[in-house]
Amino acid sequence: MNSSIDIITALFGGHARTAVLRLLADQTTPLTGRQVADLAHLSQPGAAKALEHLASLGVVSRRRVGRAITHELVRDNLLVQSIVLPVLEAEDSFLGDLVGQLEDTFADTAVSVVLFGSAAHEETRPGSDIDVLLVVKDDATALEANRRADIAGPRFFRRYGMPLSVIVSPVSALTMNQSGFLVRARDEGILVSGRPLSEVMG
Repeated sequence: MNSSIDIITALFGGHARTAVLRLLADQTTPLTGRQVADLAHLSQPGAAKALEHLASLGVVSRRRVGRAITHELVRDNLLVQSIVLPVLEAEDSFLGDLVGQLEDTFADTAVSVVLFGSAAHEETRPGSDIDVLLVVKDDATALEANRRADIAGPRFFRRYGMPLSVIVSPVSALTMNQSGFLVRARDEGILVSGRPLSEVMG
């Protein structure tokens, strides 16, 4: 590969290439182009173009099996070993790292710590927040939780590149309020620590 090429753009430039690399990194057997398109939720022409480009870089191998052509990640390729797999592994560990940081910061002051919204669904994009619900036992604890959130905000932004958006609610207020975001947090959020939100909400 020509060393003057922008390697990162060549590998991950565009949704289709990134989706194909994510998919093939998780596979233990080769896939046909149709399978790649279906599993990566791409059009067949889009998947074919991405596969052809990645094959030209040497990071994806192509082999004819009968009438089909199969594709797989070339795991002993230097770019795959040094860039593709480490980037995808870091992406996979993002949510676990975030949950651990939230637990360390808020667990001892809250009845429940719930991560919800785009970060919980691993669907973050530019402009996304780290949405967190802290359920606390009383108003005094709410003050302490808000203080911690204010202090932690810059640290979370430096680490994850997203603002920390914390909603603090005493248990008494929570049981009287069944608003939309609470229902979503209860049904779709990730319990970081403490009691399940469904139990707290009664």
